[in-house]
Amino acid sequence: MNKDAKIPMLLDLYGKILSKIQFESIDLYYNQDLSLAEIGSALGKSRQGVYDSIRRAEMTLHKLEHSLGLMEKYLKIKKSLKQIKKLTFKLEDEIKPNADSISSFTLKNIKDTVDNLMNI
Repeated sequence: MNKDAKIPMLLDLYGKILSKIQFESIDLYYNQDLSLAEIGSALGKSRQGVYDSIRRAEMTLHKLEHSLGLMEKYLKIKKSLKQIKKLTFKLEDEIKPNADSISSFTLKNIKDTVDNLMNI
């Protein structure tokens, strides 16, 4: 079974919507890197049952993302925040020779705000 790199992020966004067994199965598989047999043993399910739970959970997560698009929006926002941060550094370099304390303070606040938003 190939692991989809998007699943851990989708699980963070939509995991509470999954059934308890689906959430536990997919979490153990993707985030804890356990094998299907190990997950089955931990959850008292067969290897095939775990496989089916993970597949159903993956399908549900992809359907939710297709409908709601939260991950796509999050990634666009994060990309924009990185661009804003890059521009503030560039602006800071351009105004340094003539910088007053207000501009430096404002740029620092912008960078701090961007950092806070990126860490959400």
